[in-house]
Amino acid sequence: MKDNYKNRIYALFILLIFIAGCATWTKAGGPYVNNALKYSADLPWGWMKYKGQDLLLTRDGLFLEEITVRRVNINKKLEHTKKKFVKGMLPEELAEVEIDNISSNPSLNNFELMENVPISLSVQNAFRLSYSFSNKDGLKYKCIHYGFAYENWVYSLVYTSTADYYFEKNLEAFNQVTNSFKFLAE
Repeated sequence: MKDNYKNRIYALFILLIFIAGCATWTKAGGPYVNNALKYSADLPWGWMKYKGQDLLLTRDGLFLEEITVRRVNINKKLEHTKKKFVKGMLPEELAEVEIDNISSNPSLNNFELMENVPISLSVQNAFRLSYSFSNKDGLKYKCIHYGFAYENWVYSLVYTSTADYYFEKNLEAFNQVTNSFKFLAE
């Protein structure tokens, strides 16, 4: 009887941990405001949003597709390169630093840059990168990456998906986020 009671308590404890872990994801869709990062965007319906400072969205799972919006302080050391962002850089210069950081990431195999073009995004001079890579298991991914400097930050809006079915299936959702992205009025 005592062992049965202990097993029930243990099972309840595990269930509570599982539920708490699941609580970090919420349903997404419609207008979204991130006061900490000072922007808003329209999120696609049917996606899940991770509760964190950076925006992280997925529809079918992080290993299939994800949309991220994040920012890094312009003075912060980057993880995979010795190159640095410098305040006042042109979008083309920001892109070169970002490309070096991405292509130097040891967990990305067969990196191939397909596009690096300057664009205008949310009234910001920005860059657009398109590239592919493989994970350690050989699964191929495609990525579209927008970036620009704003105040003391470098913002990135990134769509990463398996190169097969999921990339085209969810590209419009990423376009919805990028087309609606704007900074909050001060």
